[in-house]
Amino acid sequence: MDLGAEPEQQSMSIRNVNMEARMAFKSGLTRSLQWRIQQLDAIATLLTKHESQLCQAAFTDLGKSPFEVYSNEVCLCSSLSLSLSLSLSLSST
Repeated sequence: MDLGAEPEQQSMSIRNVNMEARMAFKSGLTRSLQWRIQQLDAIATLLTKHESQLCQAAFTDLGKSPFEVYSNEVCLCSSLSLSLSLSLSLSST
């Protein structure tokens, strides 16, 4: 989604993302344990890959320091998603 877009365009983009998510859910795609594990791994990758943008946004919007964002958001969420992914992987074997 383009955050620099006009509000009407952002609204349409949000509707499209919502519609796609609903269709994926209804199709049964999200039931698969493998799909859930992949999504958790993708969250950790996304947070790490876009750490600098997340830090900048949190500073701009909330006044948070980069260390605070890293320790409270990036590191914590990445660790949790990877831990859940590993736990699910081990429980499925």
